[in-house]
Amino acid sequence: MKWARLIREECAALAGWWLHEMREMIADLEQHWAPGKPYRTTIYLMPTLGKVERRWRNGTIQSAEFQHSANGDFSAESRDLLTQSAADGTPVHVVLPQSDILIRHLRLPTGAERSLASVIELQLERELPLARDQVQVDWRIEARHPNGTKIDVSIAAIRRGDIERLLDALSQWKLRVLSIAVDLGAQRTAFNFAPRRISRPSGQLARIDRWLTASAVALIAIFVAVVGAQWLRERFVVGAALAAADMPAQRVEHLRAELAKRSKPMSELLRLMQSPSSAEVLADLTSAVPGDSWLSQLEIHVLDDDPILKFTAITPAAALLVDRLESAPHIERVELQSSSTAGLATERDRVELSAHWVKPTLAASAAGAP
Repeated sequence: MKWARLIREECAALAGWWLHEMREMIADLEQHWAPGKPYRTTIYLMPTLGKVERRWRNGTIQSAEFQHSANGDFSAESRDLLTQSAADGTPVHVVLPQSDILIRHLRLPTGAERSLASVIELQLERELPLARDQVQVDWRIEARHPNGTKIDVSIAAIRRGDIERLLDALSQWKLRVLSIAVDLGAQRTAFNFAPRRISRPSGQLARIDRWLTASAVALIAIFVAVVGAQWLRERFVVGAALAAADMPAQRVEHLRAELAKRSKPMSELLRLMQSPSSAEVLADLTSAVPGDSWLSQLEIHVLDDDPILKFTAITPAAALLVDRLESAPHIERVELQSSSTAGLATERDRVELSAHWVKPTLAASAAGAP
């Protein structure tokens, strides 16, 4: 998949960058710990002459010239310097003459920077006099215009056969070649035609790369071990703290259950005291019903601690009876269900009523008691 390929490319680029930075850091540390060791060897290849130059941090320079040829005909002094550089592991930089390089300058839109490699490949197909597989190419961005719409790109190309012959000539010295640059004059160099792993066969790691990889794996293993140990320690500490806090909580829960068990009879007694009493209901109805009316039937239903009264009454005025019941202190929501004449010989009505009875609180009962 496309995203998987992009992730692999990014990881490979990150790993390459990390290895390069670690190599440079180790080289700097070596120079710090061994100040007598040279930090750079440069091979200058001019059109007819060449020069090998070794530099130290204190400014010391050793150099030797040789006749420049395609076969790499080094002088005795140059061979000695190369042998010492190979033994010391000093990084080697090769500088080629500008006359051996084909350089082109392009001005591209800023948006082309996102896919600069593809754009450059298209330009190379138009500009190069040779096939693309016969040349080795490098490029760099020279400048960005102030208005942010254009970029200047320089492209350098060299015959791949020339680079291969140069690498074959240098391979006998087992040098650690870091760059193959182009001389631009005024002690300026640019571009890099050196493959990343020219000092070792493809698919193998150098000794320093193996050491860096092993150190990275060891550091990751140490990190995982430290994190795991910290996690286990926290689990034990937190587990012990929870166990210590759980014992009082269990005692409190046991006491709560014991109190609930012992308070159950009292709760039941309180519930019975709060339940409606028929005597209380009859007393309230007796005080609320006028003297010219009476009840012939009474039903008391309790739903969710809400006493509902259904009764049949004989009264000369149904509306007056409803008003009297509404004004009673413990009777609420009186509804007239039906009304009919009690008999031809009487002038009274037979009514069916429903109401809700509210039990008086202890405080109200105490206040109303004589």
